[in-house]
Amino acid sequence: MNNGNKYFPNIQFDIVLINPSGIPVFNYSYKNKPLPLAVVGTLFGIYSYCSSNNSEIQNAKGAMSQTLWKQLKDNIIVIAVNGYSGNLNPYLDLIYNALLFYVGSDALESMRSQELLRKNLKASIPLIDWIVKGFVDDLNRELCVDATLAPDCMISSDKRILQQTVLEFATEIQSFYVCLFASYRIAAATDDWWSLSGQEIALIVGYMRTEKRAEVKDVPVYLHIKSPQMAVRLMWCRLSLNCVLVALCGLNPTLDVFISTSKNLFKKCISSLKNAESTYPFNVPPHIILDTIVLGYLVMDRESNRAVSSFCPHRQPVKFPFPVKVVLAPFVRMKLLRDAVRYLKEIPETENHESFRRCCDHLSYYIKTAKNIGVCQFPAETSVTLARKTANSVIKTLDELLNRT
Repeated sequence: MNNGNKYFPNIQFDIVLINPSGIPVFNYSYKNKPLPLAVVGTLFGIYSYCSSNNSEIQNAKGAMSQTLWKQLKDNIIVIAVNGYSGNLNPYLDLIYNALLFYVGSDALESMRSQELLRKNLKASIPLIDWIVKGFVDDLNRELCVDATLAPDCMISSDKRILQQTVLEFATEIQSFYVCLFASYRIAAATDDWWSLSGQEIALIVGYMRTEKRAEVKDVPVYLHIKSPQMAVRLMWCRLSLNCVLVALCGLNPTLDVFISTSKNLFKKCISSLKNAESTYPFNVPPHIILDTIVLGYLVMDRESNRAVSSFCPHRQPVKFPFPVKVVLAPFVRMKLLRDAVRYLKEIPETENHESFRRCCDHLSYYIKTAKNIGVCQFPAETSVTLARKTANSVIKTLDELLNRT
């Protein structure tokens, strides 16, 4: 478990997939022993009792604990959490889709071949670990895609060159779904790649993180919207230390052709790949210079469902225009950005929202409109008036950049 300090409270997270007989097909607990059969039986009994009385139980909440149930045709998935009282429904869907990612909807929702399903679902544990860790103790989690469900973008100054090369590669291998990742952020992609849902891209990124040492990969996966019943090939090839070319393919090409084509096309833009790598952790081009009081930011364009964020927005050491006692550590800034997004996403869609929060030795500005979700962090000594003016300028600048990617 985590340290239980003011930034990372202790949370226990359990997931169970139960078959129609009340037997767990998948029993997962984050850094703890799986739930005992007696507890699983009780959870199943509660759901069955409600169903037999023509009612449905979806969740049960305590002061700092909650349990969620979801019917999946023949099977029931249950999430039990202690130490958190916020909205868990997005994580219920993401975890279910992570299980589907490995076995497909037919196997997951059917009561046939339970032993085979139990065996195949073990492969999902590293991805489930990645999802749950981002929720439970997201220390050093530098991405936001699992919290925003909007792909993290890397906006490099050589974006046009990389985009053209990605399109050439897509034509060569005859795939509509091709993406170039730089530090697990999208640096260039085909239009069809952008048509994937935020959860599908989050799961692909999560899978890449669990296989981060793999130079090449060719593995069948299921995508809950694009291809829930028939597997597609998830293929990738590492082009440089932090740049990975990824595609979704059918029967063709072979892995050898995929690798050779990617190497041949991208060898002409090695400098552009290095440029994209050096853009991290700023994640925007060098000509975008933000006010020195900005400690971190996250901007999400809700129409295009794209996001850009950084816990280190300045390339050079900055001097604040007023005395500052404490500057948050980068990992704390990133966690608070992720927590802010979760908070903003729970606000009803019909409402515009603007607020300030002074906590953890800093000032945060939150905004949610039909167009954007934005969070900016400042030193605690920053005035509200200056923070609002600066944040609105940052959000406008970065949103324009996102719409050009």
